[in-house]
Amino acid sequence: MTNNPAQVLLTTEGFPAHSELNAFAADKAAKLLRHAHPQVNLVRLHLKRETPHRGAAFFAARATTEQAGPDHVAHASATEPEAAIMSAIDKLERALVASTGARKHQQHHPHAVGLGAALPKAERSL
Repeated sequence: MTNNPAQVLLTTEGFPAHSELNAFAADKAAKLLRHAHPQVNLVRLHLKRETPHRGAAFFAARATTEQAGPDHVAHASATEPEAAIMSAIDKLERALVASTGARKHQQHHPHAVGLGAALPKAERSL
């Protein structure tokens, strides 16, 4: 785990990133950086402009959080870059909340995995 301050990195591909888009991404990613369990250290946003041979151009976003434990990745696409960023960050938010609940449940309710025997009970001595 690093002692660096939490940060947001935005990279673009196929178009230049303007200051309004950087500010929008930092504002929306701020809610991910407020998580306490797990504490998110870095949010990476990669935005790519896709231009298929048929149909209209769209933006594909990939958002990644780096924290202690497993990293989370979310993908989204939309016709506007802001909508793609918002969708990817919302997916990351749901993934962080779900994994936190699962990790805490496992911590409070351990079970025997592949032991072939029950977990020992704590004995009380009076």
